[in-house]
Amino acid sequence: MGACFALHCTRRLLEGARGGAIVKAGVDRPVVRQHYEKIGQVLAWHGSLSIDYFWDEKTDQPAYIDANPRITNR
Repeated sequence: MGACFALHCTRRLLEGARGGAIVKAGVDRPVVRQHYEKIGQVLAWHGSLSIDYFWDEKTDQPAYIDANPRITNR
């Protein structure tokens, strides 16, 4: 049986009172997908994983800042 992999990236469009996102939009980040796949392979990860990152528009590269071995709704 093959591996199951799902990825959803969002961009915060409007920030709320305490820094949370009021409005988000889905974005396609192929390099982030590649990084997640590599992390999953190296760690032999099975389960959910939530990673926050800043996106550099000039270089089209992420800077990862936080990881949680669970689903979050930020």
